[in-house]
Parts: sequence; structure tokens; C-alpha cells
Amino acid sequence: MRLIQAKRASEVLSVSLARLYELARLGIIPVVRLGPRQIRFDEDALTEWVKNGGLAVEGNGSAQISDMTRGRSSLVAPSQASGQ
Repeated sequence: MRLIQAKRASEVLSVSLARLYELARLGIIPVVRLGPRQIRFDEDALTEWVKNGGLAVEGNGSAQISDMTRGRSSLVAPSQASGQ
């Protein structure tokens, strides 16, 4: 997994930064939350998202960095990852 910042993610998806943040806020694209106000994007997950037709990801598309360090997928919402 390679985490990228918003500028690079917007280039990967060919969208503006404003649109990228909107897609992330709406849970349409997969994001990795590093904290309450800081997000990164998994370049491989974005590429896979595009290959799958750009459909909304399961849950809200976000993962906490602590979830990922426990071996959980970046495409599973934290509430789903813990079985809630």
C-alpha cells in the first residue's frame, strides 16, 4: 500500500482537489483517515476503484490508520471492521 496526498490523488482521478474532497466526504472513494482532519489515499485502492467502474465503496470508504496497522483493509469502514 502506498499512501498519497490529495494533490496526487486528484491527478490519478483527473479531478479537481475540491471534487476529490467532496468524493471523499461523501464516502464515494476510499480514504485513509490519519486523524479527525487528515486523510490520505491508497493509490492502489483508487486504481481498483476506477477499474470497478467507480462505484461507491462499501461502508463510507474510510479506514483509520490504526485499523490498517492491525491488518484490516483500507476499503472497510472502521465500524464494519470491528463487527458493529
